[in-house]
This record gives sequence, structure tokens and C-alpha cells, in this order.
Amino acid sequence: MQTIEKNFFLILVILIGIGLLEGYKAFLGFISQQWGSILLIDVVFLLFLFIYQIKRSVIFGILASIFASFLFLSLLEYSWNLFLLIPILGILSIKNKNQKWQIKSTGLSSAFSGLKKWNISLYYPQWNSGLLPILMLVIDKIKTQLSSEISLQTKAGLFFSAFDLKGQLLASNGVMKTDRTIEMLLQSFYLGILKKFEPQIKSLIFDVVEDIRLQNDPNVLIKLPLDQYGLFLVEGEGQNSGVLLPNTKGINTIQEALAAIKKKYNLNNQVSVFIFRTKKILINL
Repeated sequence: MQTIEKNFFLILVILIGIGLLEGYKAFLGFISQQWGSILLIDVVFLLFLFIYQIKRSVIFGILASIFASFLFLSLLEYSWNLFLLIPILGILSIKNKNQKWQIKSTGLSSAFSGLKKWNISLYYPQWNSGLLPILMLVIDKIKTQLSSEISLQTKAGLFFSAFDLKGQLLASNGVMKTDRTIEMLLQSFYLGILKKFEPQIKSLIFDVVEDIRLQNDPNVLIKLPLDQYGLFLVEGEGQNSGVLLPNTKGINTIQEALAAIKKKYNLNNQVSVFIFRTKKILINL
């Protein structure tokens, strides 16, 4: 019984194949005198393909596919249609303006492009009739806003504090002295710390260090306005150090400031006291 079924199936396949070949032969015979229509179909196909490439319209994509199938089947009769590959490749090389990735960067985008998940946030600004997805690195948003306040090529100490939607501190870090540019420091902060909190971060405060100087005079320190000045303590020959930024919440006196720094950074020996100002820059994401 199985042998009969197999033979029947084989005969059916052969009959279908013969039918398709005869049908294709009839099709070629029909179009053999229709070269004018073939030329018209060529033009219409290229037009539909061009519109699809620009607009990404599903309708024009389907129509272009139908005409492409017809032209493919007619190649045995009109082999010169292979020259259509030239305008087809030209049209396909046109970039769809709705698909351009707009990555604003001043030098770091290429460094991040291969990272896992691209370390990106996805935004959907309104654009004409639809929503245009634009990939924009969070680090680039930070740099764009920060560069409006200070040159990213400035070499200066830099501190940051990252906050969530409720204003709770997520992370903070920084350097007092450096020979690196602000742009380079931002990259280090982002890769090392900020990207871990990227989904939660809603605002950042950057402190750019200015006017740092040694000040060990107790009479000056006791009168120091801590809303304007920060403290930088260096223990011994510089093996350990600690910092308190200007206008730190909960610190009102120099005694509180010194005690807080020594406790946080475990400074137990004699220290040198440096005072400094900062330029505060608020960035909202």
C-alpha cells in the first residue's frame, strides 16, 4: 500500500512539473511579442522600487515585488532585462531618510558603538507624520549640555553627583587634579560608574574645580563660607586624601566639614588643607 502511495505521489509531482513547464512555455509565447509592454513594466517597476526605497510604503513594496517576479520570469525571452540590475542597485543605494541613525557625538560615539546594547537610550521625537526613533548616547546628551557651559577640552578637576527622579543620590565621584580633559573624564565616569545607573538617572550636578590653593590658617578657615568653598585634605605626603564639595547639605561649620572628611576617608594623621571653588553645572536628562 505504501508503495502505491509513493508512486502516486511521484506521478502527481511529475504532472505538476509538466504543467508548470507548459504553463511557463505558454507564458513565454504570450510575451514574445509584447516587448513594448515589457519596457513599460520595467519603468513602472523601477518607479515603484524608488518610491518604496524613499517612503518605505508596504503597498509600493508589494507592487514592486509583483512586477519583479514577472520580469524575472520573462528573462529567458528578454535577457537584456538583466541590465535592470544597474538602476536597481542605484536605487537600493539610496538611504531612506527615515532610517538614518542620528548620533550626535564629539568623539566618543565610535568608541561606544560596539558596546553591549550600545549603552544607549531610545528617544522618539515627533517628526512630520510619524515618530522617528533616534539613537542618542546618554554620554552625548551630557556632553552637549556641558559643552554649552564650559569647553570639553579644559583640563580641570571634575566631580559629579547623579540623582534619580525623587532627587535621591545614586552615585558620586570625581578627581581634584588631573592632566586629562573634561571630555576624557566624562568618558571614564560614564563607563566606570554612570552607565550602571543609566535608567534611573534623571539629573546630574557637575562641579568643575576652580581656584584651588593651600590654606592652613585656622583664622581663615573658621570664617570660610562653606556654601562657596570646598575642602580638600591631603594626609602626609599625599598617600591619602579626602574632599568635601562646596554647599554640601548638612555641613554648616568648618569643624563639621573637617570631621566629615576625616571620617569618610579614614584620615587619622596630620593633614594639609586646600580650599577651592567650583563651577556648578546642572544637567537634566
